[in-house]
Amino acid sequence: MKDHRSKLDVPGIGTWVMESEHGAVEFLGDQDAYAQGIRANLYKFFDGGKKASFVDPQNKFVLLDAQDELIRGEAATGALKTVISVNRIPDHGLRHSKFISAPNPVFLYEQGIVVFDKDGNPMWSKTNLQLTDYFRRIEGDRIVYSSEQKGTWSYDLHTGNVTNAIG
Repeated sequence: MKDHRSKLDVPGIGTWVMESEHGAVEFLGDQDAYAQGIRANLYKFFDGGKKASFVDPQNKFVLLDAQDELIRGEAATGALKTVISVNRIPDHGLRHSKFISAPNPVFLYEQGIVVFDKDGNPMWSKTNLQLTDYFRRIEGDRIVYSSEQKGTWSYDLHTGNVTNAIG
């Protein structure tokens, strides 16, 4: 009999399986961890469309874009925890998001940035970006953005401070 439950398989970490549509989650870890009845909004990840995620290079955790929140999945226990809520624009057609590998994980979305420490915990975030602000690159310890109206600027990767207006 085929299992039709929603599953998130993360190689090197394990598999989270939805026990019901909006209910508890079961975890089958790659390192023999097992947990049942995990409470989390994992369904938002499946319903969210883009399914952006970041897997820790040491396979200790995974970060998931779950529409209006970012969820951290723990490899050792299967625990799922909302680590930060994000204010997304209502029009799903204009939403965009992705994780960027830098010295630390960086989550970019249509209205902001969230930078995590190496353990997957939020360090800082910005929620004042416009749809006309474009991510350009990671340059050393800077996250470089530009827009036609504002020119080019960057954020310090460690503090979130605007480091310079380039153009």
